[in-house]
Amino acid sequence: MSDQLLATAAADNQQSHQQQKNNTSVVYTSISPHKLVTFTLLDDKEKTTSTAVSALFVEGEMALESQWQTPFENSNPEHKLPTLMAGLQSGQLMETLGSVAGGVLGNAAGSAVSAVTDPILGTLQKLADSAKGRTNLTKVNTEQIFLSTQSVRLTMTVFLIAIEDAVSEVEEIIQTLQAWCLPQELYAGTLVQGMSDSKLDNKLFPSSIPPFISLTLHGKTYTPFILESVSTPLGGAIDKNGNRLNATLSLNLVSKTAWDAKDISKLYGGSK
Repeated sequence: MSDQLLATAAADNQQSHQQQKNNTSVVYTSISPHKLVTFTLLDDKEKTTSTAVSALFVEGEMALESQWQTPFENSNPEHKLPTLMAGLQSGQLMETLGSVAGGVLGNAAGSAVSAVTDPILGTLQKLADSAKGRTNLTKVNTEQIFLSTQSVRLTMTVFLIAIEDAVSEVEEIIQTLQAWCLPQELYAGTLVQGMSDSKLDNKLFPSSIPPFISLTLHGKTYTPFILESVSTPLGGAIDKNGNRLNATLSLNLVSKTAWDAKDISKLYGGSK
C-alpha cells in the first residue's frame, strides 16, 4: 500500500467507534452494487431498519439440506439373520447340512432313516437353490421417508479496504458485524438477583439475544438471518493510529427458520 494511502487514512483509533449506519466510502459508491454484499439490521418485527453496512463480496456458497431415512431398510432377513441368509444365497448352508447328515446318519441310520431324511433334505436343497444369488431387498423397503429440513446456511468471505478513512471504512464495519454476532446484552447477575432487580423489564429472561439481519447480494435478499460467526484477522496493514487498512472476513449465517419452496421463489423474485 502506498505512502499516500497511508497518509490519507488518518483515523483516530482512540475515539469511540460508532456502529456504522451506511457506507459512504468511494469504494461502495463508485462500483456496481452487485460486487457488494449489504447487511441490514432488522427490528423486532423483522422489518429493515436504516442501519446497514456493505463490504466487497469475495466468494461464498448457500447450503440447503434435508434429512431422509429408510425406516424399512433393516426389516429384511439379511439384517435379521445375516449368517443364515448368506449361507442360503451362497449355497454353503445346504452343502454343510448334507455333509453333517451324511456323516451322522449315512452309515448308522440305515435305509429307514434315509427314506425319511432324504425328502426333507431334498426340499431344503430346492429352497436353497431358489435362494442362491437372490435377495428379498425391494423398492418398498428401500423407500426414503422425509424427516426434516435444516435452516439455510450461508458461508462467505468479504473484503474491506480503506481509501479515505480507515475507521469508517474498515473498523466500524467490523465492529458492527461483530456486535450483530453477539447477544445485545447479557445480564451480569444471577436469575435470583434478576427477580429482585427493579430495573429489569423481564425478570425471568433478563438478557437479549443477537439481532436478526438481512443480506442483499446480486439483487437477492436473504431474510431473516442470524450472523452465526465472524472470523476477523488481527494482523495486517494498519495506519499510524493502529486502524486496519484492509481486512478479509469469514462469515457464517443461518436462516431463522427452515425454508420451503415458496421461500426460494421469493428469493428469485417470485410471488410474495
